[in-house]
Amino acid sequence: MGRDLVARGWAMRCGAVAATAVLATTAMSMTVAAGSPRFSWTAENSSELLGWRSVAYGNGTFVAVADGVMTSPDGITWTSRTPTAEDATWAAVTYGNGQFVAVSAGSPTQTIDHLVMTSPDGITWTAQTAVADHNPWDGITYGNGTYVAVRSNAGTSTAMTSPDGITWTAHDLTMDNGALSVTYGNGMFVALGQNELATSPDGITWTVTNLVDFNGRSMTYGDGRFVGVSYSGLHQVITSPDGVTWTPDDAAEPNFWRSVTFGGGVFVAVADSGAQQVMTSADGLIWASESSAANYWTAITFGNGRFAAVGLDAGTPQVMISGPPAPVPPTTSTTTVTTPSVTPAPQVTVEPAFTG
Repeated sequence: MGRDLVARGWAMRCGAVAATAVLATTAMSMTVAAGSPRFSWTAENSSELLGWRSVAYGNGTFVAVADGVMTSPDGITWTSRTPTAEDATWAAVTYGNGQFVAVSAGSPTQTIDHLVMTSPDGITWTAQTAVADHNPWDGITYGNGTYVAVRSNAGTSTAMTSPDGITWTAHDLTMDNGALSVTYGNGMFVALGQNELATSPDGITWTVTNLVDFNGRSMTYGDGRFVGVSYSGLHQVITSPDGVTWTPDDAAEPNFWRSVTFGGGVFVAVADSGAQQVMTSADGLIWASESSAANYWTAITFGNGRFAAVGLDAGTPQVMISGPPAPVPPTTSTTTVTTPSVTPAPQVTVEPAFTG
């Protein structure tokens, strides 16, 4: 080819054609996302010294239940309310579809018929008839137009559903030991118990998943993720994006974690014992413990811009609320990376040359 070019009056001039590799060092700055916000926690007095078991928020009001009921607009000042005339211990309360619905852990005689009560405001309550037995209920939630209640005692009627909180239908969770907690998210109900959980799209038909060494106590949903906590076990947190695939994670402290909730972009759990009885997480995966008031904390909820927890122990303040969060600032680190760069070969030029 070159011979033809020369013959036609052209000549080629070029430099070296080999490319040269040179090692270049570059410093890059990377900002790591902030960790869990830290809260200040303040103890508050309950309206009366009862063993408070559950708390919910709705319609601008916190509602806590035990052998009685108390309400608060801000989590600070609480007022006792008269529940139904039934001699019952109310185990769990939720808010949905414009009303509070509470379920009972039973009564001293275990013969009452009205194991459910409803209220539009937390002040005036109406007794409702649950399914046709007198066994206690442990948890309740609302989602997709349906109330779902669960219980931990063995039997075939370990769940019940209602469209309005008044008329209830019994169902079977098909769990060996029933469930202590139930939540709703991502189009699915999830009930949590000892070493197992159950999922359902409607509260009627349930699918059981076995867990390993996880004495489950409470389940919540937030920011696209289910998060459950346990009394004990090798890992005391489990998470799932879809209710199908579950991943174990570590709690901040090996406490008896009783309740977990989500609000303001943060997961918060409380324990009934331990030196630090609160832990928080921005994603449900990595947890940080926080100093708090001491009590046998049983439940926590979020509303009106703050978290509110209630406890069983009458010897200390039975309510605890969070102050404004103090976010952990992001951290910036500099990383030195060595990468090869290539020096390109010189350009080949072709210019006319006369050969005579």
